[in-house]
Amino acid sequence: LPHLLYIMAALLAKRMIPSVVTYLATRTYLNAILSFWHPLYLTILAISRLSNHLKSYEQVDTAEGETELPSKLSGRNPEKAGRRGRLVTPSMLKKQQKQKTEMKALRSEVEDLLKYWVVYALLLALFRALLLLPIFGRILNVTAMTTSVIDSTAQPAKIGRWSTGRKAGLLDKFRLSGRFAEELRLAFFVWLRLMPVPSFSGSEVSEGKRSEKIVEVEPNKHRPLDISYDFLSPITISAMNSSAFLTKTESFSGSNNDNKTYFAIGITKFRSILDLAVMLRLCSKNAQDWIISTVVESSSLVPAAVTLVMPSYFTSYGVIYVSLIVPAGYSSRSCAAITRQKTSAELDSLPLDDSRRYLQFWVVHAMISVFLDFISPLLSWVPFSTHMTWLLWAYVQLEHPTRKLHSFLEKELALLGLVSSKDNQNASETLEDSA
Repeated sequence: LPHLLYIMAALLAKRMIPSVVTYLATRTYLNAILSFWHPLYLTILAISRLSNHLKSYEQVDTAEGETELPSKLSGRNPEKAGRRGRLVTPSMLKKQQKQKTEMKALRSEVEDLLKYWVVYALLLALFRALLLLPIFGRILNVTAMTTSVIDSTAQPAKIGRWSTGRKAGLLDKFRLSGRFAEELRLAFFVWLRLMPVPSFSGSEVSEGKRSEKIVEVEPNKHRPLDISYDFLSPITISAMNSSAFLTKTESFSGSNNDNKTYFAIGITKFRSILDLAVMLRLCSKNAQDWIISTVVESSSLVPAAVTLVMPSYFTSYGVIYVSLIVPAGYSSRSCAAITRQKTSAELDSLPLDDSRRYLQFWVVHAMISVFLDFISPLLSWVPFSTHMTWLLWAYVQLEHPTRKLHSFLEKELALLGLVSSKDNQNASETLEDSA
């Protein structure tokens, strides 16, 4: 019912105030802000908070492990006993409980961000794939009307592979106008991001004279984001469940599964060879783990690797698969791990650290996409530029390059003041501990 009411409200707004709707959709940056820049900003902030909470949560686990054994040996209350006689005060216990509650709330925020980027990536991949097709490309290749600010004259801008200078044909009659496409995009992203508000439940933690309310988010499963994610995520999961796809846990566990693929069997034998190399001191254990991790992550790229030896038109489909489908599949699996963690009693930081990696990827993906769009006129003149773009996305989606590139971007954002630097965070944590 709320979704039907929204559709009726959108149609009524288009009927009553069409000029305002057209102005917001075509003359402002509202579409770009709602669909790209604001989610990107929220992702950057979530990564910063998640890194701090993961660090503090590890410190809490360490402190709890240190107080467990001395309390058993001394027979004292674990709230008052600590390693080397260190006392654990009630305020410290309240702080630990506060950190755990904040971690749960942040976990829901990370899950929502992953869901949004999965939906965004799949819709973008679908649109780009259809745009490459001759028939659908002619229909979806909208005629954007660019209006000059000085003389207010509208000029049609032809965009896309299948745009030609010939007269309009039969398919051109079904082509969407740029104005209608932008209005439809605005209505969709307002529905996706702004329609229902999730239900909240909170717990209050008081520290002295201060009282701070910690809100734990429990999202409503009828939100547009959840509906879109539940509809689109099985597509990427089925695409990722190819004969070449593996996960880290499956490769490192070494379990004897009758349904193992040939690629998984090859990875197992290759790991045995690396075990022998480690035993003979030919390589280190860290090098072995890095090689196995890289091979496993690259396994999802095998279905698109054949496009590297094809012309650029077919390689464009491989670029879509590598840059959008594969990261969306990994993000869906990470989101599913967070969902399974909600049902468990213990709060494990490993799925959150894995989710942080994919959030970092979407930040890096956004920056690289903006850069590639900026130099796209130049790339159109470079031979094999599509193939080089394929290799770039194949490299970026690996874990080590993702974290390295995000670390570089994080330093640049800290210089611009968009995120707080690590030194300031450590200093503020030291002041809070001393207080």
